Amino acid sequence: MTLSRDPGHQRSGRRRRLATALLTAAALAGAAAPAASAVAPDRVALNPTATPATAQTFTWRAPDGAAGGVELRVPGGAVREIPSPGGVVLRRARHHAVTIDSLTPDTAYEYRVGGAAGWSAWHGFRTATDGLTKPWRFLSFGDAQEGLDVWAQWMKRPFAAVPDARLVMHVGDLINAPNEDGEWAQWFGGQAGTVESRNVFAVPGNHEYLGTKSSFPFVDADSSARTFRAHFELPRNGVEGLEDTNYTFEYQGVRFVALNTGDNIGYDPSPQQREWLDRTLTENRARWTVVLFHIPMWSSADQHHDQAGRVRRSWLDVIEHHDVDLVMQGHTHAYGRGHVNGRPNGPQYVVSTSGPKYYDLGTPGQDWTGNGATPKLIVGQTSTSQTVCVGRDSLALRATIIGKGDAATTPKPVGDTLDEFTVHKGTGPKRVTDTYDCAADAAPMTPGDPVPGPGGPATQPGSPTPRCTAKGTAVTDVAVGRGRDVVRGEVPTTHAGARATLQRREGRRWRTVGRAKVGATGAVRFRVAAPKAAVRRTARYRVTLPGVRAASAARTQRARVVTVKRAGLRVRVSGRVAAPRRTVVRIGVRRPCGAWRVVRNVRAGTGGRWSATVSAPAGAAVRVEARVRAAGRTTTIRSLGRTAG
Repeated sequence: MTLSRDPGHQRSGRRRRLATALLTAAALAGAAAPAASAVAPDRVALNPTATPATAQTFTWRAPDGAAGGVELRVPGGAVREIPSPGGVVLRRARHHAVTIDSLTPDTAYEYRVGGAAGWSAWHGFRTATDGLTKPWRFLSFGDAQEGLDVWAQWMKRPFAAVPDARLVMHVGDLINAPNEDGEWAQWFGGQAGTVESRNVFAVPGNHEYLGTKSSFPFVDADSSARTFRAHFELPRNGVEGLEDTNYTFEYQGVRFVALNTGDNIGYDPSPQQREWLDRTLTENRARWTVVLFHIPMWSSADQHHDQAGRVRRSWLDVIEHHDVDLVMQGHTHAYGRGHVNGRPNGPQYVVSTSGPKYYDLGTPGQDWTGNGATPKLIVGQTSTSQTVCVGRDSLALRATIIGKGDAATTPKPVGDTLDEFTVHKGTGPKRVTDTYDCAADAAPMTPGDPVPGPGGPATQPGSPTPRCTAKGTAVTDVAVGRGRDVVRGEVPTTHAGARATLQRREGRRWRTVGRAKVGATGAVRFRVAAPKAAVRRTARYRVTLPGVRAASAARTQRARVVTVKRAGLRVRVSGRVAAPRRTVVRIGVRRPCGAWRVVRNVRAGTGGRWSATVSAPAGAAVRVEARVRAAGRTTTIRSLGRTAG
């Protein structure tokens, strides 16, 4: 065979060989590195639909502008794929919203969002029940706005204290400047591990429209709240043109009605919203009604009295006429709660802030008292979270301090209860009391409900170790010392982060002797002065929380658990008993939500000391109990509230 020497043919062969080499190099490079770096979605959240028992909305942001969708499944079941209809592109990122219907009420699901460019982690959620079938809670927050890095730290407390919250509500001014994307990143980051597994919803404040100003005109303004609306997909059943900012939905017996106080940027709500509000409340058949909007009926600070007056003229008579139960508001960066003059059992109006920006009070309550209202409480430079507890016959609110300014007008510390009240609807007329009567305290969580840790990821549905809540408070140990008593107790874990009160009975009278913060496991510890010698033998202690049943214990307990240590599947427990040597100590363990089971009997040694090692069920939190019988009397001690697992 003779090779051609034609120059053109040679040039053509060289070109072919060069092209082949380039293609080979490109293929090798493609094998060595991925074609594109994966970009996971962020700002993942659930938004409520108009029918939350059978439909759910998923929202997220694709930073690279990629298309995407939702993958949904019942735990262990087949995956259902639903593509996004397209989303909204802002600053090169794509904001997606997908609504899925035909779901089963009160059912655990898992989902993730994303696409070829990257996927989120799997998250769990539970659809709403069909009506009010059991007590439940939700959280509400006033303005975050400025200092979002500080605010993000403050938000860990309420999410840890109320892990069973089904909804998260915000009443406007989520951020300071709507077109500053970094502020939105901080706002969602402060709720990471929470809003992915429970529904979050909001109304816009003035800062979702107007942005910031050092002088006129405003900068970073968004006259149509386009950025706010890109982050939320809410029921489109309000006034036309106010989509995602004016809406209503019913969730487990509560009718939520969201209004927009800045719909024309003049802080003078349009007549269309008034007509819609009246019609919505007329048609409402829910057990409870909660209305939310940003600018309040009455300012709690020495600011924005004129704006509050416009809102009052627009909606106050409608809300009073329909006897709404609760009205949640923000804007004036101080806490306030009250009612219309002469109607203490009528609608309860709450104004709050959650961030570190505050206004001066001026004359506290001036706008309330000067405009037909009675303020029950006005507090400055104090940021709160509001826990709202829903039961068939009671709607209770507790405002808990999550942050304070240097000039706060309350001496109460962070973590303490600032305000609480309950709206009662049972037999007889509706009434309001200054107590927190929460039926959910006695209701254990449903296995599969998502439970976030402080700033951590949500527990997935189908978890093998569902959390339970105690039905009341208990004293677990009293250590008597020289002039001091150390008292330990156990309270419902739903009150983690709250401040419990220790009371001591001396004769026939109970008196408060100490307060302490409740730990994440429900444990609480007090160190108090011992009672007078004349009553030491008969004194008793009890740990109290508003609305929670309390059990007392004698000060002269005959035994106590000293240490509880766990190593793998073994738990080492030790203690002391004030009884003769050889007294029998019975040790029991229990799984979460289970009953106590005796697993070991040991005998006390010299000085009443005893110790033992017992088995612990795999994957379960374990507590230890000892029962001591001495002098014909049985004393029960537990593990001082410590969890050994």
